[in-house]
Amino acid sequence: MGLFGDKKRKQQQEEQAAAELEERKKKEHDEAVEESRKAHQNLPWPKLIPINTLRNKDTGLAVLPEEDDPLTAERKEEVGSLVFEPEITAENVQNLTDTELMFLIDTHEIYNHQSALPNYESNHRVMYNELLARVHKTKQFFVLYDSKTRYPYVDGGFAFIYFDAEHAKKAAELYAKQFRRLVPQARPGENADPNEQGIRPLALFDYFYYVGVERVIIDNGYYRVGIRREEISAPPTFAADPRQIPPASPALSYAMTDFLQEIRWGVKYEKREEVLKRKQERMNVLIPTSKYVVPMLLKDDDNAPVQVGPDGQEHKARRMEFPMIMLKARKNDGTEEDQRFLPVFTDLFEFSKNFPKQEYKPAVFEYSKMLGLVKPLGGFIINPRGQNVIVPEKRGEELLLRLQQKAQNPGQQATTVTQVPGTDPAKNPPKA
Repeated sequence: MGLFGDKKRKQQQEEQAAAELEERKKKEHDEAVEESRKAHQNLPWPKLIPINTLRNKDTGLAVLPEEDDPLTAERKEEVGSLVFEPEITAENVQNLTDTELMFLIDTHEIYNHQSALPNYESNHRVMYNELLARVHKTKQFFVLYDSKTRYPYVDGGFAFIYFDAEHAKKAAELYAKQFRRLVPQARPGENADPNEQGIRPLALFDYFYYVGVERVIIDNGYYRVGIRREEISAPPTFAADPRQIPPASPALSYAMTDFLQEIRWGVKYEKREEVLKRKQERMNVLIPTSKYVVPMLLKDDDNAPVQVGPDGQEHKARRMEFPMIMLKARKNDGTEEDQRFLPVFTDLFEFSKNFPKQEYKPAVFEYSKMLGLVKPLGGFIINPRGQNVIVPEKRGEELLLRLQQKAQNPGQQATTVTQVPGTDPAKNPPKA
Protein backbone atom coordinates (compact mmCIF):
# COMPACT_ATOMS: atom_id res chain seq x y z
CA MET A 1 0.00 0.00 0.00
CA GLY A 2 2.88 2.29 0.77
CA LEU A 3 4.31 1.69 -2.71
CA PHE A 4 1.01 2.63 -4.37
CA GLY A 5 0.71 5.69 -2.13
CA ASP A 6 4.16 6.90 -3.20
CA LYS A 7 3.25 6.53 -6.86
CA LYS A 8 0.03 8.49 -6.41
CA ARG A 9 1.80 11.29 -4.52
CA LYS A 10 4.48 11.44 -7.25
CA GLN A 11 1.79 11.65 -9.96
CA GLN A 12 0.01 14.42 -8.05
CA GLN A 13 3.27 16.32 -7.64
CA GLU A 14 4.02 16.03 -11.37
CA GLU A 15 0.51 17.22 -12.27
CA GLN A 16 0.82 20.14 -9.86
CA ALA A 17 4.24 21.08 -11.29
CA ALA A 18 2.84 20.93 -14.83
CA ALA A 19 -0.12 23.09 -13.82
CA GLU A 20 2.18 25.62 -12.15
CA LEU A 21 4.42 25.66 -15.24
CA GLU A 22 1.39 26.20 -17.48
CA GLU A 23 0.14 28.96 -15.19
CA ARG A 24 3.57 30.62 -15.24
CA LYS A 25 3.72 30.42 -19.04
CA LYS A 26 0.24 31.91 -19.32
CA LYS A 27 1.20 34.72 -16.97
CA GLU A 28 4.38 35.45 -18.93
CA HIS A 29 2.38 35.32 -22.17
CA ASP A 30 -0.29 37.69 -20.86
CA GLU A 31 2.35 40.09 -19.51
CA ALA A 32 4.18 40.06 -22.88
CA VAL A 33 0.95 40.72 -24.77
CA GLU A 34 -0.03 43.51 -22.38
CA GLU A 35 3.41 45.09 -22.63
CA SER A 36 3.22 44.99 -26.42
CA ARG A 37 -0.29 46.46 -26.39
CA LYS A 38 0.84 49.37 -24.18
CA ALA A 39 3.73 50.12 -26.56
CA HIS A 40 1.21 50.50 -29.40
CA GLN A 41 -1.84 51.77 -27.53
CA ASN A 42 -2.04 55.04 -29.46
CA LEU A 43 -1.94 53.39 -32.87
CA PRO A 44 -5.25 52.88 -34.72
CA TRP A 45 -5.90 49.86 -36.87
CA PRO A 46 -4.97 50.38 -40.54
CA LYS A 47 -7.61 51.90 -42.79
CA LEU A 48 -8.11 51.73 -46.53
CA ILE A 49 -5.19 53.47 -48.20
CA PRO A 50 -5.06 55.38 -51.51
CA ILE A 51 -3.80 53.55 -54.59
CA ASN A 52 -0.79 55.92 -54.59
CA THR A 53 0.31 59.33 -53.31
CA LEU A 54 -0.59 61.18 -56.51
CA ARG A 55 -3.20 63.89 -55.98
CA ASN A 56 -5.71 64.98 -58.59
CA LYS A 57 -6.28 68.72 -58.21
CA ASP A 58 -10.07 68.20 -58.37
CA THR A 59 -10.66 64.87 -56.62
CA GLY A 60 -7.60 64.54 -54.35
CA LEU A 61 -6.28 61.07 -53.51
CA ALA A 62 -7.85 58.03 -55.19
CA VAL A 63 -9.16 55.77 -52.44
CA LEU A 64 -12.26 53.64 -51.85
CA PRO A 65 -14.77 55.03 -49.33
CA GLU A 66 -14.31 53.78 -45.77
CA GLU A 67 -17.78 52.27 -45.68
CA ASP A 68 -16.58 49.76 -48.30
CA ASP A 69 -14.12 48.28 -45.81
CA PRO A 70 -15.28 44.66 -45.30
CA LEU A 71 -13.68 44.45 -41.84
CA THR A 72 -15.72 45.80 -38.95
CA ALA A 73 -14.07 47.45 -35.96
CA GLU A 74 -14.78 44.33 -33.93
CA ARG A 75 -13.22 42.02 -36.50
CA LYS A 76 -10.16 44.26 -36.78
CA GLU A 77 -9.73 43.99 -33.03
CA GLU A 78 -9.93 40.19 -33.18
CA VAL A 79 -7.55 39.77 -36.12
CA GLY A 80 -5.23 42.67 -35.36
CA SER A 81 -4.62 41.51 -31.79
CA LEU A 82 -2.62 38.61 -33.18
CA VAL A 83 0.30 40.98 -33.79
CA PHE A 84 0.85 41.19 -30.04
CA GLU A 85 1.29 37.44 -29.70
CA PRO A 86 4.86 36.34 -28.84
CA GLU A 87 4.47 33.37 -31.21
CA ILE A 88 2.18 33.26 -34.25
CA THR A 89 1.62 29.79 -35.73
CA ALA A 90 0.31 28.60 -39.08
CA GLU A 91 -2.86 27.48 -37.31
CA ASN A 92 -3.48 31.09 -36.20
CA VAL A 93 -3.67 32.39 -39.78
CA GLN A 94 -4.73 29.55 -42.07
CA ASN A 95 -8.46 30.16 -41.58
CA LEU A 96 -8.31 33.92 -42.13
CA THR A 97 -9.83 35.31 -45.32
CA ASP A 98 -7.49 36.90 -47.88
CA THR A 99 -8.57 40.35 -46.74
CA GLU A 100 -8.01 39.50 -43.07
CA LEU A 101 -4.60 37.99 -43.79
CA MET A 102 -3.40 41.06 -45.72
CA PHE A 103 -4.84 43.34 -43.04
CA LEU A 104 -2.87 41.37 -40.43
CA ILE A 105 0.37 41.57 -42.43
CA ASP A 106 -0.06 45.32 -42.96
CA THR A 107 -0.81 45.82 -39.25
CA HIS A 108 2.21 43.75 -38.26
CA GLU A 109 4.55 45.83 -40.42
CA ILE A 110 3.09 49.20 -39.39
CA TYR A 111 3.07 48.42 -35.67
CA ASN A 112 6.58 47.01 -35.70
CA HIS A 113 7.81 50.19 -37.37
CA GLN A 114 6.36 52.17 -34.47
CA SER A 115 7.77 49.90 -31.74
CA ALA A 116 9.41 46.49 -32.05
CA LEU A 117 6.98 43.58 -31.81
CA PRO A 118 8.06 40.28 -30.20
CA ASN A 119 9.70 37.78 -32.56
CA TYR A 120 8.86 40.00 -35.51
CA GLU A 121 10.92 38.19 -38.18
CA SER A 122 9.72 34.66 -37.41
CA ASN A 123 6.08 35.72 -36.89
CA HIS A 124 6.07 37.80 -40.07
CA ARG A 125 7.45 34.84 -42.02
CA VAL A 126 4.53 32.65 -40.84
CA MET A 127 1.97 35.12 -42.18
CA TYR A 128 3.94 35.84 -45.34
CA ASN A 129 4.38 32.14 -46.13
CA GLU A 130 0.63 31.63 -45.82
CA LEU A 131 0.05 34.39 -48.38
CA LEU A 132 2.65 32.93 -50.78
CA ALA A 133 1.00 29.52 -50.46
CA ARG A 134 -2.32 31.03 -51.48
CA VAL A 135 -0.70 32.68 -54.49
CA HIS A 136 0.76 29.33 -55.53
CA LYS A 137 -2.67 27.69 -55.27
CA THR A 138 -4.59 30.38 -57.18
CA LYS A 139 -5.85 29.25 -60.60
CA GLN A 140 -6.59 32.71 -62.00
CA PHE A 141 -5.49 36.26 -61.28
CA PHE A 142 -6.67 39.58 -62.63
CA VAL A 143 -4.00 42.04 -63.75
CA LEU A 144 -4.31 45.74 -64.59
CA TYR A 145 -3.12 46.37 -68.16
CA ASP A 146 -2.35 49.81 -69.56
CA SER A 147 -4.57 50.19 -72.64
CA LYS A 148 -2.00 52.52 -74.26
CA THR A 149 0.93 50.11 -74.03
CA ARG A 150 -0.96 46.77 -73.84
CA TYR A 151 1.40 45.64 -71.10
CA PRO A 152 0.83 45.21 -67.34
CA TYR A 153 0.57 48.59 -65.67
CA VAL A 154 3.46 49.34 -63.30
CA ASP A 155 3.17 51.94 -60.54
CA GLY A 156 6.27 52.74 -58.51
CA GLY A 157 8.00 49.67 -59.90
CA PHE A 158 5.14 47.31 -58.91
CA ALA A 159 2.60 45.44 -61.04
CA PHE A 160 -0.81 44.94 -59.41
CA ILE A 161 -2.66 41.63 -59.24
CA TYR A 162 -6.06 40.74 -57.79
CA PHE A 163 -7.74 37.53 -56.71
CA ASP A 164 -11.06 38.48 -58.32
CA ALA A 165 -12.39 40.65 -61.15
CA GLU A 166 -14.56 42.87 -58.94
CA HIS A 167 -11.66 44.38 -56.99
CA ALA A 168 -9.54 44.74 -60.12
CA LYS A 169 -12.37 46.70 -61.72
CA LYS A 170 -12.66 48.97 -58.66
CA ALA A 171 -8.93 49.66 -58.80
CA ALA A 172 -9.16 50.54 -62.51
CA GLU A 173 -11.93 53.01 -61.67
CA LEU A 174 -9.71 54.66 -59.07
CA TYR A 175 -6.86 54.96 -61.57
CA ALA A 176 -9.28 56.51 -64.08
CA LYS A 177 -9.45 59.50 -61.72
CA GLN A 178 -5.75 59.96 -62.50
CA PHE A 179 -6.42 59.67 -66.26
CA ARG A 180 -4.93 56.18 -66.44
CA ARG A 181 -6.84 53.93 -68.85
CA LEU A 182 -6.37 50.54 -67.25
CA VAL A 183 -8.19 47.32 -68.15
CA PRO A 184 -8.38 44.22 -65.89
CA GLN A 185 -7.34 41.05 -67.71
CA ALA A 186 -7.55 37.46 -66.47
CA ARG A 187 -4.24 35.59 -66.39
CA PRO A 188 -3.61 31.95 -65.35
CA GLY A 189 -1.89 31.12 -62.10
CA GLU A 190 0.50 28.26 -61.41
CA ASN A 191 -2.41 26.04 -60.47
CA ALA A 192 -4.37 26.69 -63.68
CA ASP A 193 -5.98 23.68 -65.32
CA PRO A 194 -4.31 22.31 -68.47
CA ASN A 195 -6.06 22.55 -71.85
CA GLU A 196 -7.52 19.66 -73.82
CA GLN A 197 -4.04 18.70 -75.01
CA GLY A 198 -2.82 18.52 -71.43
CA ILE A 199 -0.68 21.67 -71.80
CA ARG A 200 -0.70 24.23 -69.02
CA PRO A 201 -0.81 27.89 -70.07
CA LEU A 202 2.06 30.23 -69.31
CA ALA A 203 1.58 31.15 -65.65
CA LEU A 204 1.36 34.81 -64.72
CA PHE A 205 4.57 34.96 -62.68
CA ASP A 206 6.48 33.18 -65.45
CA TYR A 207 5.16 35.77 -67.89
CA PHE A 208 6.22 38.56 -65.53
CA TYR A 209 9.82 37.39 -65.88
CA TYR A 210 9.85 38.04 -69.63
CA VAL A 211 8.33 41.53 -69.35
CA GLY A 212 10.75 42.42 -66.57
CA VAL A 213 8.28 42.71 -63.68
CA GLU A 214 10.16 41.77 -60.52
CA ARG A 215 7.96 43.34 -57.83
CA VAL A 216 4.27 42.64 -57.42
CA ILE A 217 1.51 44.08 -55.23
CA ILE A 218 -1.18 41.61 -54.19
CA ASP A 219 -4.20 43.87 -53.87
CA ASN A 220 -7.80 43.09 -53.00
CA GLY A 221 -9.07 46.64 -53.20
CA TYR A 222 -8.71 47.25 -49.47
CA TYR A 223 -5.33 46.09 -48.19
CA ARG A 224 -2.23 45.12 -50.14
CA VAL A 225 1.05 43.30 -49.67
CA GLY A 226 4.16 43.44 -51.83
CA ILE A 227 6.01 40.29 -52.87
CA ARG A 228 8.93 39.47 -55.18
CA ARG A 229 8.25 37.61 -58.41
CA GLU A 230 11.08 35.15 -57.79
CA GLU A 231 9.34 33.98 -54.60
CA ILE A 232 6.68 32.43 -56.83
CA SER A 233 8.56 31.63 -60.04
CA ALA A 234 12.31 31.29 -60.47
CA PRO A 235 13.99 32.50 -63.70
CA PRO A 236 14.32 29.82 -66.42
CA THR A 237 17.74 28.45 -65.45
CA PHE A 238 16.60 24.84 -65.40
CA ALA A 239 18.86 23.78 -68.29
CA ALA A 240 22.48 22.83 -67.67
CA ASP A 241 23.39 24.06 -71.15
CA PRO A 242 22.97 27.87 -71.36
CA ARG A 243 22.07 27.50 -75.04
CA GLN A 244 18.91 25.63 -74.00
CA ILE A 245 17.63 28.48 -71.81
CA PRO A 246 14.90 30.48 -73.61
CA PRO A 247 16.41 33.81 -74.75
CA ALA A 248 15.07 36.90 -73.03
CA SER A 249 15.98 40.52 -72.29
CA PRO A 250 13.51 41.29 -69.49
CA ALA A 251 15.26 44.43 -68.26
CA LEU A 252 15.04 46.04 -71.70
CA SER A 253 11.42 44.98 -72.15
CA TYR A 254 10.53 46.56 -68.81
CA ALA A 255 12.45 49.77 -69.55
CA MET A 256 10.70 50.25 -72.89
CA THR A 257 7.25 49.64 -71.39
CA ASP A 258 7.94 51.96 -68.47
CA PHE A 259 9.04 54.75 -70.81
CA LEU A 260 6.05 54.33 -73.12
CA GLN A 261 3.65 54.20 -70.20
CA GLU A 262 4.96 57.53 -68.95
CA ILE A 263 5.19 59.36 -72.26
CA ARG A 264 1.70 58.28 -73.36
CA TRP A 265 0.13 59.41 -70.10
CA GLY A 266 -1.56 62.66 -71.13
CA VAL A 267 -0.92 64.53 -67.87
CA LYS A 268 1.46 67.38 -67.13
CA TYR A 269 3.30 67.39 -63.82
CA GLU A 270 6.38 68.91 -62.27
CA LYS A 271 9.70 67.43 -63.45
CA ARG A 272 7.98 65.41 -66.18
CA GLU A 273 10.78 66.04 -68.66
CA GLU A 274 13.36 64.89 -66.11
CA VAL A 275 11.44 61.67 -65.49
CA LEU A 276 11.10 60.98 -69.23
CA LYS A 277 14.77 61.69 -69.84
CA ARG A 278 15.81 59.33 -67.04
CA LYS A 279 13.59 56.52 -68.31
CA GLN A 280 14.70 57.01 -71.90
CA GLU A 281 18.32 56.97 -70.85
CA ARG A 282 17.75 53.63 -69.13
CA MET A 283 16.62 52.27 -72.52
CA ASN A 284 19.71 53.69 -74.20
CA VAL A 285 21.95 51.86 -71.74
CA LEU A 286 20.12 48.53 -72.09
CA ILE A 287 19.66 48.41 -75.88
CA PRO A 288 23.36 47.80 -76.73
CA THR A 289 23.88 45.43 -73.79
CA SER A 290 20.92 43.12 -74.56
CA LYS A 291 20.55 40.01 -76.68
CA TYR A 292 17.94 39.84 -79.43
CA VAL A 293 15.82 37.17 -81.06
CA VAL A 294 16.04 37.67 -84.84
CA PRO A 295 13.81 35.79 -87.30
CA MET A 296 15.97 33.92 -89.79
CA LEU A 297 15.43 31.54 -92.69
CA LEU A 298 18.12 29.20 -94.06
CA LYS A 299 17.75 28.35 -97.73
CA ASP A 300 19.79 26.40 -100.27
CA ASP A 301 21.65 28.79 -102.56
CA ASP A 302 21.22 27.35 -106.05
CA ASN A 303 23.47 30.05 -107.53
CA ALA A 304 26.46 29.18 -105.36
CA PRO A 305 28.86 26.37 -106.27
CA VAL A 306 28.39 23.01 -104.60
CA GLN A 307 30.74 22.53 -101.64
CA VAL A 308 32.46 19.38 -100.43
CA GLY A 309 32.13 18.87 -96.70
CA PRO A 310 34.53 17.18 -94.23
CA ASP A 311 32.68 13.93 -94.84
CA GLY A 312 33.64 14.05 -98.52
CA GLN A 313 30.01 14.54 -99.56
CA GLU A 314 28.78 17.37 -101.75
CA HIS A 315 26.52 19.93 -100.09
CA LYS A 316 24.62 22.87 -101.46
CA ALA A 317 25.66 26.23 -100.10
CA ARG A 318 23.09 27.87 -97.83
CA ARG A 319 22.17 31.48 -97.36
CA MET A 320 20.38 33.37 -94.59
CA GLU A 321 17.26 35.42 -95.22
CA PHE A 322 15.69 37.93 -92.84
CA PRO A 323 12.25 39.55 -92.97
CA MET A 324 11.93 43.32 -93.33
CA ILE A 325 9.41 45.96 -92.30
CA MET A 326 8.87 48.89 -94.67
CA LEU A 327 8.44 52.33 -93.14
CA LYS A 328 8.22 55.86 -94.52
CA ALA A 329 11.30 57.88 -93.59
CA ARG A 330 11.65 61.63 -94.04
CA LYS A 331 14.77 62.84 -95.86
CA ASN A 332 16.64 66.08 -95.28
CA ASP A 333 14.86 67.77 -98.22
CA GLY A 334 11.47 67.07 -96.62
CA THR A 335 10.43 64.27 -98.97
CA GLU A 336 9.68 60.76 -97.83
CA GLU A 337 11.12 57.46 -98.95
CA ASP A 338 10.53 53.82 -98.10
CA GLN A 339 13.14 52.30 -95.82
CA ARG A 340 13.57 48.73 -94.66
CA PHE A 341 13.89 47.91 -90.96
CA LEU A 342 14.88 44.62 -89.36
CA PRO A 343 12.36 43.35 -86.76
CA VAL A 344 14.06 42.07 -83.59
CA PHE A 345 12.58 40.78 -80.36
CA THR A 346 13.39 40.66 -76.66
CA ASP A 347 12.06 37.10 -76.22
CA LEU A 348 10.21 34.24 -77.91
CA PHE A 349 6.80 35.51 -76.82
CA GLU A 350 7.31 38.79 -78.64
CA PHE A 351 8.72 36.84 -81.58
CA SER A 352 5.58 34.68 -81.77
CA LYS A 353 3.35 37.77 -82.12
CA ASN A 354 4.84 38.32 -85.59
CA PHE A 355 5.84 34.78 -86.52
CA PRO A 356 3.45 32.36 -84.80
CA LYS A 357 3.54 29.53 -87.37
CA GLN A 358 5.77 30.74 -90.16
CA GLU A 359 8.93 29.23 -91.54
CA TYR A 360 11.18 31.85 -89.99
CA LYS A 361 13.05 30.48 -87.00
CA PRO A 362 14.35 32.44 -84.01
CA ALA A 363 18.09 33.05 -83.83
CA VAL A 364 19.79 34.80 -80.91
CA PHE A 365 22.24 37.62 -81.68
CA GLU A 366 24.45 39.81 -79.54
CA TYR A 367 23.82 43.50 -80.21
CA SER A 368 27.02 44.14 -82.16
CA LYS A 369 26.39 41.16 -84.48
CA MET A 370 22.73 42.07 -84.90
CA LEU A 371 23.83 45.59 -85.81
CA GLY A 372 25.93 44.12 -88.61
CA LEU A 373 22.73 42.84 -90.24
CA VAL A 374 21.28 46.35 -90.18
CA LYS A 375 24.04 48.20 -92.03
CA PRO A 376 22.35 48.16 -95.46
CA LEU A 377 18.97 49.00 -93.85
CA GLY A 378 17.30 51.99 -92.25
CA GLY A 379 17.64 50.47 -88.80
CA PHE A 380 15.85 47.96 -86.57
CA ILE A 381 12.57 47.81 -84.66
CA ILE A 382 12.35 46.21 -81.23
CA ASN A 383 9.14 44.22 -80.64
CA PRO A 384 7.11 45.63 -83.58
CA ARG A 385 3.79 44.40 -82.18
CA GLY A 386 4.74 45.29 -78.64
CA GLN A 387 6.62 48.40 -77.55
CA ASN A 388 7.55 49.12 -81.21
CA VAL A 389 10.74 51.06 -80.47
CA ILE A 390 12.54 52.19 -83.65
CA VAL A 391 16.31 52.60 -83.67
CA PRO A 392 17.69 54.07 -86.95
CA GLU A 393 20.92 52.49 -88.16
CA LYS A 394 23.09 55.54 -87.41
CA ARG A 395 21.67 55.87 -83.94
CA GLY A 396 22.23 52.19 -83.35
CA GLU A 397 25.90 52.74 -84.17
CA GLU A 398 25.98 55.71 -81.79
CA LEU A 399 24.64 53.53 -78.99
CA LEU A 400 27.34 50.94 -79.56
CA LEU A 401 30.04 53.60 -79.80
CA ARG A 402 28.84 55.26 -76.62
CA LEU A 403 28.90 51.93 -74.82
CA GLN A 404 32.49 51.36 -75.92
CA GLN A 405 33.50 54.89 -74.91
CA LYS A 406 31.80 54.54 -71.56
CA ALA A 407 33.81 51.39 -70.88
CA GLN A 408 36.95 53.47 -71.37
CA ASN A 409 35.58 56.64 -69.70
CA PRO A 410 33.00 55.68 -67.04
CA GLY A 411 32.14 59.31 -66.30
CA GLN A 412 31.10 60.14 -69.86
CA GLN A 413 27.87 62.14 -70.29
CA ALA A 414 24.99 60.18 -71.84
CA THR A 415 23.15 61.20 -75.01
CA THR A 416 19.54 60.36 -75.93
CA VAL A 417 19.35 58.53 -79.25
CA THR A 418 16.35 56.20 -79.35
CA GLN A 419 13.11 57.00 -81.13
CA VAL A 420 9.52 55.90 -80.60
CA PRO A 421 6.93 56.59 -83.31
CA GLY A 422 4.43 59.29 -82.38
CA THR A 423 5.94 60.01 -78.98
CA ASP A 424 8.26 62.93 -79.64
CA PRO A 425 7.36 65.40 -76.84
CA ALA A 426 8.36 68.32 -79.05
CA LYS A 427 5.96 67.28 -81.84
CA ASN A 428 3.26 65.68 -79.71
CA PRO A 429 3.03 67.61 -76.42
CA PRO A 430 1.01 65.70 -73.79
CA LYS A 431 -2.39 67.11 -73.05
CA ALA A 432 -3.53 67.90 -69.54
